[in-house]
Amino acid sequence: MKKAEYKKLIKLGIDALKKDELQEAANYFESALQIAINTNDILTLGFIYLDLKNFVRAKELFNVVLEFETNAKAIYGLALVNDYTGNKDEAISLYEEAITLEKKEPMLYFDCAYLYEELKLYDKAIDYYEKAILIKDDYFWAHVNLGAIYESLDKNEYALKHFLKAYEIDNAMPMICYNLGVVYSKLGNAEKAEKYYLEELEKESPYKDTFYNLGILYKDSFNDFEKAKQYYLLGIKENENHHLIWYNLGCVYVLLNDYDNAYDCFVYLYYKNRRLFEYIKVDEELKNFRNSSHYKRLMGINP
Repeated sequence: MKKAEYKKLIKLGIDALKKDELQEAANYFESALQIAINTNDILTLGFIYLDLKNFVRAKELFNVVLEFETNAKAIYGLALVNDYTGNKDEAISLYEEAITLEKKEPMLYFDCAYLYEELKLYDKAIDYYEKAILIKDDYFWAHVNLGAIYESLDKNEYALKHFLKAYEIDNAMPMICYNLGVVYSKLGNAEKAEKYYLEELEKESPYKDTFYNLGILYKDSFNDFEKAKQYYLLGIKENENHHLIWYNLGCVYVLLNDYDNAYDCFVYLYYKNRRLFEYIKVDEELKNFRNSSHYKRLMGINP
């Protein structure tokens, strides 16, 4: 009778979990565990509480499992608790311990790598992302994160390799085309950068900085000031507080000899971002503008 009741409660909990009704699922599991002890179900409940951000209860449950057995998943759960609550050194130690027990689980390496990346320990992060990929070659986010680290370190050929692999795995994901655009631009391949930026903008929710980067690309690599203006304006439509777009739009207006609109962009910056405004006084691109009446009028609001 008790066994049947236990199974019924666990099934109800799993059904609630499938519907993403986390608290209801936790309640069913808690009720079941009053009847009998099953370490797998205790683990499941611990991870439910992690999702609910009830870290105290999650920690209790993972430690209960460890009282019965040495369990990599329970140690991993404790690592996540410590990671989420800011105990980074303890989290690292627990991730490493879990990995020694479960060497073929790519997520363990990934989460440990992610924490090393947060701590700016890039060599360690690279090593652990690579180990995750050795186990699971199509690990999309491991490739993306590795590419991002290499790009930040200006190792752009390595970054390109991993971004292209991520693109091969799932090119519909947001930002992957943007990342490829960034790396190709840094490698001096403006045509490929343009291709991937434009592909990013075809997505349902494109990464918004793509508009800005396309504007920069058209201005600096293609000298196509009209297209640069077009994408800067689209970028401002998406995010009117993107001050770098306002600045570069002002520069493009200058290059198009439209000093009236350039003046309006720079006035906006005077009130919104004084640090960027100061660049107007020294930017080589604005040399001719500084000889104009518009510039004198602009400096009149900034004596």
